[in-house]
Amino acid sequence: MAVVASTPLISRISEHRPTSFDIFSRASRLELVDLTCSTQLLSMIGKPEIILTELYDWSNKANTYYGKLEDGRSPGGIYITVKIGKYYQMANEALQQQRIHSLSGKIISVCHGLYGLTVARRELGVLILERFGPEIDCHFGALSRMEKTVLLNHVLEVHSLGKILCDLDPSSVLESHFCSGDLRLTDLAGIESDHECPRAAHPEHKTFRFRVEDTEKEQGDFPAVCRHILIFAVNMNYWDHGKVDFLDLRFNVDEVPSERVMNRLFPVNWVRVFGPSVQRTLLREWFRYMQKEIQAHGLQNTLDTALNKLDAWEKEHLPRYRRKREWMFPKLKGATPYQHKNGLVKIPYKAEGSSVVPIVSDSDSDSDSADSDTESDSSTSSA
Repeated sequence: MAVVASTPLISRISEHRPTSFDIFSRASRLELVDLTCSTQLLSMIGKPEIILTELYDWSNKANTYYGKLEDGRSPGGIYITVKIGKYYQMANEALQQQRIHSLSGKIISVCHGLYGLTVARRELGVLILERFGPEIDCHFGALSRMEKTVLLNHVLEVHSLGKILCDLDPSSVLESHFCSGDLRLTDLAGIESDHECPRAAHPEHKTFRFRVEDTEKEQGDFPAVCRHILIFAVNMNYWDHGKVDFLDLRFNVDEVPSERVMNRLFPVNWVRVFGPSVQRTLLREWFRYMQKEIQAHGLQNTLDTALNKLDAWEKEHLPRYRRKREWMFPKLKGATPYQHKNGLVKIPYKAEGSSVVPIVSDSDSDSDSADSDTESDSSTSSA
């Protein structure tokens, strides 16, 4: 068992927060565990130093950090993800990586090495992985058809090696960037080895892969696929019958973006100022318009310019509709304009002080919802 020493090997992160697996003490040695899944980066670097820059996630199982691996001489470094937890749990995850290492860098994250660390008489495991991208930010049912198809095929690739992923959830799926469809599976501790599939005798059992057009079919049309994977597909609403839901609205799947993209493009302050039927009308028109923009200019360009598009769209469309109330969900109180948890486009309404439409007070009764939702500009200005 090789020993790689450095002082310090793991540097303190800024704004450190105490956790169950606090490694910031006098630790200066890591013991390299020789696994075939490991690229053994530290053994190939003369003076290795792991610099942890961000505590990304923590639980009673492990801490996950973002950081860089540097050799102390050349600039730059390798961007990495570092998981620190109980040694046997980290070792189990590394062992699962080893067993399906043929999928490394294509289906699962690259494992750079497993190391042991003793801190305050605790034996910890340090798993060094590639820094691929963030976890997907939604439930599986909100993914696009393309993303669902990619994810199912990743699960099929693992299954072709005689293994099944148990309890796969969004925190175990990484994407290179938002809605890219470039996915990796991680956190493999829950994998079931030596899975004996009752459909193993089917001639296409190991070779079948889903296509996007398969979303138009039914569950029973896939006799070669393991029932565990079919159940997973049902739970993510893979066979969507050509429909996609957002809030209480239902659209044809080809006329609007995926649910997760609609969530990014949702003009949140429309909820504050319009009655439910007007909201539904506006959202239908807005999402259909944005789908055409995505098709014409691409998703990333459309997200980057969404605020400007909304400004122009509101000026053209909102004057036809009367503002029926002025109220706000508690979570929105004090919100910064254009703030979104992921830095994108949950967009507040911009009509405070605007001449677009008058504000009707909170005291308006719900009977207003029976009024006509659409009025002319002249009737709006005289309301």
